[in-house]
Amino acid sequence: MPSTWNRSPEEFHKIYLANTEAFYRIGSKSLAKELDSFVTSCALKLWSRAGSISQRHVDMANQIYSKGQEQPKWLLWSLTGSVCEEDVFLPPAFYWDLAERMPPGAARPHAPLYACLPISCCIWRRWTTM
Repeated sequence: MPSTWNRSPEEFHKIYLANTEAFYRIGSKSLAKELDSFVTSCALKLWSRAGSISQRHVDMANQIYSKGQEQPKWLLWSLTGSVCEEDVFLPPAFYWDLAERMPPGAARPHAPLYACLPISCCIWRRWTTM
């Protein structure tokens, strides 16, 4: 099965939409702008350790937007500058804190909501090898 990262930017966007729409069914569409910003930030932080930025990175970054949101308009020079300004990627402490606070059986009904973003963060790690 082909990796998400070997697909065209348009195919990547379809996959991104499918995953974010699943998240919004559990969460709220009002989070769209913040989620897109968070995912873009994760990608930039991961790419900051990749060694180089190419037009493929630009094409993929321009596909990180939810349905109903404005499509980003990254250019190679602006993406490269933003990547160079980023710090090291670390998953948000929110997930560790959440796990510590929840009673043992409480996470089960909400597992898709809590799993969606951390899994996405792990997947973004693959971009460093593009």
